[in-house]
Amino acid sequence: MKLIAVCISGKRYEVNFPVPFFCYTGGYEPIEGHDNRNLNRLQYLTSRYNAAVSHAIGIHRDADHLLIIDSYYVARVDEVKKLIMDYEDGSVLGASIWYWDRSHVRPRIRYYDTLSVNEFRGRAWSSLAKLPSGIISVSGVGGCWILPRSMWEASGGFFIPASEPQAGGSKGLNTGRTKAQLDCNVRLWRTHATNQDIPDYSWPKRARVSFGDWRRRFQRFLFKRE
Repeated sequence: MKLIAVCISGKRYEVNFPVPFFCYTGGYEPIEGHDNRNLNRLQYLTSRYNAAVSHAIGIHRDADHLLIIDSYYVARVDEVKKLIMDYEDGSVLGASIWYWDRSHVRPRIRYYDTLSVNEFRGRAWSSLAKLPSGIISVSGVGGCWILPRSMWEASGGFFIPASEPQAGGSKGLNTGRTKAQLDCNVRLWRTHATNQDIPDYSWPKRARVSFGDWRRRFQRFLFKRE
């Protein structure tokens, strides 16, 4: 297997991956937010992902597999190495991506990319020890994942899926019978610093939010009793 890592960014990154790394900065435009309902944003990102892969395989012509990695995770070299070691030729394998939800008094761990991994929507975990482990089949992967180059080529590059619009994930390719897999032993993290939509409230606000939730649950309980 000859693997190449591909990233899109506004600046050049130099990382010590065990495989060739190509950071594509061409066509960069600053964009705000993470709104996947913004079709212009998705078209822009999809176009850059495809340009990045095209340039990368133009340089590394013998590459037969691709590691698509967002710039947020390029510094996590050890985790990327684990993902590469766990990868089986011909499969689609992604790293798991998490965040701490600090909107309530008791923080919870939630899955970050539920647009790709539908199975984790609405779920929360109380500690690291309770997170899923091993490699599991999922509806899709994104952010940091490995796939055969032939899959990207056969699909004509990434496209924006109609049912759940997104950019640069496995749902934006025709994967055929190949089921996406999530490597829960490889954990990447997002924080409020890289996405301000991730809640990281002060203690007084967390207390108010928790109290409000408790009050609504209590009111629903009273209503059911009536």
